[in-house]
Amino acid sequence: MGTHVCNSQLKTIHQMNGKAISLLLKFQFINSLFRSSETVLLTILLPCVLFVIFGLAFSVDSVYAAFFLPGMIGSIITSDALYSVAPEIKKYYTLQIVRYFRGYPLNIIWIFITLILTRLVYISFASFLVILLSVFIFDYTPDLNSLVLYLIGIFLGFSIYSLIGLTISLYGIKDDKDQSIFTLVYLMSIFLADAFFKMSGANDFFSVVSYFFPLRPVLDFMRGDSISVVYCFIWLLASLAFYYFKVNSMELKRL
Repeated sequence: MGTHVCNSQLKTIHQMNGKAISLLLKFQFINSLFRSSETVLLTILLPCVLFVIFGLAFSVDSVYAAFFLPGMIGSIITSDALYSVAPEIKKYYTLQIVRYFRGYPLNIIWIFITLILTRLVYISFASFLVILLSVFIFDYTPDLNSLVLYLIGIFLGFSIYSLIGLTISLYGIKDDKDQSIFTLVYLMSIFLADAFFKMSGANDFFSVVSYFFPLRPVLDFMRGDSISVVYCFIWLLASLAFYYFKVNSMELKRL
């Protein structure tokens, strides 16, 4: 009898959690699509424009495009993770939007997860358009294996940089001091992590420094270096640990 009651309670809790997660996911998608339409537009169109401009300016051919394309996808990942996810969740806290979900027995980390899933839809679509441009303009068509690596890399890179960005934004929760840190992290990641140019090949200093940015192992993995996935997961676990520690220290565990 006691076991039956316990199972019924667990089932009810799971149903409530499922309803809360579904509500969060719907809220995130509608919020991104209608309230931040300019952000969605920039996420999808701007990378395509930059890809064509930089590609033509640097005379990218089908050989270099194999290196250049993952770098462009990496820049999309880093930019959206830092400038879309972290500020949005920071706004949820500062505007007390989280109170809307207080009635659900759900950990606050699900706000982060559902926002990531929503943004991944736009990131994947933007990356798909960039890949099409690579095929038709630069005559480089990624094979199926490369496409799988891109997809995994998008998920890993976006998760890592979203967690890093969110942790930084929580340190600047009452002001905008985190914005300058975002810019620094983004620019250094793009220019030092071999996104568009192989800076690590210039000398040993750049080779070492590039690994201080998670974008480097993510791009290496997307370009076919399978061992780099180990470093990606190390970065993912480390960034998750820092985020979880910061959330706990601020007592934001529950909605």
